[in-house]
This record gives sequence, structure tokens and C-alpha cells, in this order.
Amino acid sequence: MNRAQSETHALAGTSWRPMPILSWLAILGCALLTVFSVAKGFAYGISPDVHLYYVINYHDGLVRRGLIGHLLSWIVDQSKLADTLAVAANVYLATNIAVLVLLFAWTASIELRRRDLLAASLYALYAASQFIPTVSYNVGFLDAYDYLLLVLAAIALVKNRLWLAVAIGGAGPFVHDAFVFTWICPAIVALWLRPNLWTGLALSAPLVTTAIVYFVPTSEAAIAQMQAAPLPDDVKAFSIAYQFGQTFLSSLYIVLWKIGHNISNVLIAVAYFTLPAVLLVVLYGRARGDRRAWIALGLATFFPLSINLVGWDLTRFLAPAPFFALLAILFAESLDPTGPPGRFLSPGCWLAALVLVQAPFIYGYAEVVGVMDRTIVRDWPIGRLVESGARYFSRKIRPKVEVVTAQGNPPGNVWYMEEDAWSGALVRRPGTNIFDATMTKGGQVVQYTAEIVRDGDQIFITRDPHDRQARMTYVGRLRGNRVTGTYSGGVWGAIILR
Repeated sequence: MNRAQSETHALAGTSWRPMPILSWLAILGCALLTVFSVAKGFAYGISPDVHLYYVINYHDGLVRRGLIGHLLSWIVDQSKLADTLAVAANVYLATNIAVLVLLFAWTASIELRRRDLLAASLYALYAASQFIPTVSYNVGFLDAYDYLLLVLAAIALVKNRLWLAVAIGGAGPFVHDAFVFTWICPAIVALWLRPNLWTGLALSAPLVTTAIVYFVPTSEAAIAQMQAAPLPDDVKAFSIAYQFGQTFLSSLYIVLWKIGHNISNVLIAVAYFTLPAVLLVVLYGRARGDRRAWIALGLATFFPLSINLVGWDLTRFLAPAPFFALLAILFAESLDPTGPPGRFLSPGCWLAALVLVQAPFIYGYAEVVGVMDRTIVRDWPIGRLVESGARYFSRKIRPKVEVVTAQGNPPGNVWYMEEDAWSGALVRRPGTNIFDATMTKGGQVVQYTAEIVRDGDQIFITRDPHDRQARMTYVGRLRGNRVTGTYSGGVWGAIILR
């Protein structure tokens, strides 16, 4: 019997036990925090960004991220977009509710068994984080299905149903190829608490199916699905480039560009979204008092966030940190319960939760964030403070179109330009200030015209100057043969080659 188990048995043999009413009140408080967090970001109706996932299937062959759409094809005519999205919205809502209910029920069962407020207090930190509103806001994104599979797999591993864990883990990459990152969480905890060959083999299932998802699908199947999809032509072209043509290296390049040009923003976002997870790991790790627990919990919580190296949706991929932390804690607590918590753990957790729940829900990327909260907390002192922080975070963002009165002649005839990981050349039309631009990013090519004028050391680029809908203004400062500045998407830079 290890030290934690000895303390648990010792606790059971003493007369000191918290009044059960405290546990019930804590569970009620957790439920209220959960509902309030859902309200912060609740939305209904599939986001236009992910309509694709619900109109593709395997009828033309294996395609990446096609499992949900294929299952949906059994119950709805996917050529009718409105009907498909209506069903998909209900499926997503049910999935999100299932994740919330399973974690809450798991926590409540541990709390009612222990009756010392440990599980409920730690859950309160998770419920007050940005995770729940993020998933409730991103209606239709495949993350919710990954999280449901993850919880079910963790339960299967706790019950030692390895065959079920293999089935769930193997299915995950067919839902979303990034599932393997989230799988790191239960895999690390399982190997920490049950380090044996069979567990290791079971945990390798997603590695095999991830390889299948990456190497078996063909571009012909993806193109055939896009041709049949009831989506606009520009969405189809974008999807072929970014959903089906996206590679690890192309994604890594885009993300590193964004991080490199917005490093302070990324650090701010990491602190904002992962603070509850840090508290969960520190407090529960201290309760266990075992160095291996600290290491395992830390890796299980933060290693899955490495997906941020290939995914540029900063909020989506940082906000799950508290979810991973809680899942790791519930997993560990079910297999190897710790001893009684410290005197100040529960009050500290609830105090932190009451502060964190007042932070409004924000959503954004490395360049820009916005306060998306739908509750009253955005008008409270902490909410106003966060909103001020969001404005600072988005300081490099300019209006899309600005009035340009400068008429000076720009230098050079060929410019190399970068913006939002797009890169390419701007070539001047002889005798004019009009440049023809060809930009590439992740396999996609865009061409446009740009008018460039100069006012002293200030440079103004008007993209598509004669198209009101596509027009965009870039403002920069000339230093030697280099120009750097901002626009509505973040930062941009150029080198005047000749």
C-alpha cells in the first residue's frame, strides 16, 4: 500500500469527516458554475467556418476529418445544406452536453465517496475557466467530439476495458487528425499509474490510425467531395488548400510566423487561458506530495497544448488546458486516491474560482482577440480590465480601409512582401504606382493588384483599389530598403529588391 492509500485508509478510520451537506453544497456550486460558463459563450447553429465537416463523407474514398459527415450521411440528405446544418447543430449540442455531464458526474461521484471537498473544489477551478465557454461558442468544430471520445476512453482505461479504449482511441483520428495531441493526456496518466505492456499497446491505437488518416486519403476523393458539396466555390477552393492539402510542415511554418510576429500576445494568451490549469496541477500535485505526480500531471495537462505549433486558432488550442488537468486528476483519483487535502486547498480553490468566473469569455488568435461574453461579467471591474487588455492585445490591428491622401512615388520596382504568413512578390507596372501581387500560403495562391504611394518615410498600400469589397489598406514605415507596418490582419513587412 502506498503513502496516499495509507492516508486515505487512515482518514476513513478517524472520526473527522466533513458534514455531507458541505459536499452537496459544493456539488450544487459546481453545477451553477458550469451553467454560467456555458452561458458566457453559448451559441447555436453551425459556424460557417466548419460547414465543410458536415457535408463530406467517405462515398468517394477516405477523406481527412470525414467521419462525422459520413455518419451524418446516414440520417440526412447532405445536398440540402440547411437540413444538414440543422441536424448537425443538435448533434453538436448533444455532444457538448455529454462532455459536461460526464465530467460533472465523475467529479460528483468522487466527491460523494471522499466527502472532503477535494474533487468538487478542483472542479470549480475547471468550471470557472475559459474552456466551457470556448466549446459552447465554437459550434460545429470537431473538438467537442474529440473531448467526448477522450472522456469515454479515460473511463474505459479506469475500468481496465482496454479493448474499448483501443476502439475509442483508434476512431479519434478519423474524427480529427489532431486527436493524437489530446490523447497524450490520458496516455500519460495511464502509463504513470498502470505501466505495463498491454496498456502501452492499447494507447498506441491512435498512432496507427493517424498514419492511416494522413497517408491513405487521396486528393481525388477530396476534390470529388468538394465538387459535390453544397458550398460556395471560394469555400471549396479554400477547403482543398487548407483542410485537405494542409501538411505538418506547412502548418508549422504558418504558426511559427504568427508566433514570431506576435510573441508578446502569445505569452499573454498562454497566461490567461492556462492559469486555472496551472492551479489545478499545483494544488492537486501538492496534495499527492509525489514528484512523479507533479511530472505526470504537468505533462498530461500541458503536452497536448503542443498542437499550437500546427494550429493557429490560439483560443481553441489553449483553452482546453483546464479540461486536460481535470481529466488527469479524475483519472488519477479513480485509480490511486490521494490522502486528505490541505486545510486551505478548498477555500483557495473556491476563492480563485469566484475570481476567475468574473473574467469574461474572450476569443481570438495571435494577432487579435475580442470579448465575446454574453453575460453581465463584461461590465464588472474584472470584465472591464480584461476588455482593456483585449484592446492592448489587438494593438497591431488597423481598420480595414483608411483614407489615403499621399501621392508620392514609391521606391523600387520589385518588392518581396510577407503578411499573416502569406509571402510573395509585388511587381510594378512600368510608369505607374500599380503593382501586381502574387502571394502564397500553405499551398494556396492569391493574386491581386495594389497601389503603393509614399509620404516621406510612410508607405501606403491599397490592395484592390477599385474593388470596394476587397479593398484593404496597409500602412508602413520605410527604413532603407525595408518597410514594416500594420493592417487589418496584423503585421506586414516588405523588402525592396530592386
